[in-house]
Amino acid sequence: MEMIGRLSECVLLSYRVPARAVEQLLPPGLELIRRGPWAFWGVVVCRVTGMRPAWAPRCCGMDSLMIAHRLYVRAAAADGQSLEGIHFLRSFVNRRSIAVGANLWGDFHFQYAPITLRGESDVTVTAERDGERSRLCVTPCHETTLQPGSCFASTQECQQFLRYQPLGLSVRGRWLRTAE
Repeated sequence: MEMIGRLSECVLLSYRVPARAVEQLLPPGLELIRRGPWAFWGVVVCRVTGMRPAWAPRCCGMDSLMIAHRLYVRAAAADGQSLEGIHFLRSFVNRRSIAVGANLWGDFHFQYAPITLRGESDVTVTAERDGERSRLCVTPCHETTLQPGSCFASTQECQQFLRYQPLGLSVRGRWLRTAE
């Protein structure tokens, strides 16, 4: 089902992780995008405004906050084409109705959780689930330097490699499923 909405106030974090530590999280048919022994775990926190089925009038749109954990992956399509994108491992949304609906229509693995997003220059995200509270504080850094031991030779190489691929990839049975 085609959904319409606008993403705003996004924070996108990418972490390198040992590929062997996360490869078992993928269903058969998907493979990690690697750089040497490393895979990449992404966390996105965003505000979504006006989310609704494409056929629904604008007044039916709902606003929400979402947090998604995903891995950068690739898969082979039936025509042999290699597709790169992200595989959603777990997602949280602050509206129960969106969690239920999104799980019926897609493979985003949504769970309901109260989420708050505050700040303009420094961003603080708080989420609570099953009595556990998580808090993430992000201070933008305008300096573009690599951390010691980076698997990239330059910040440009890093940015190119980790460029956001707006294609969700999942597998159900023998079927590769995509979400743009």
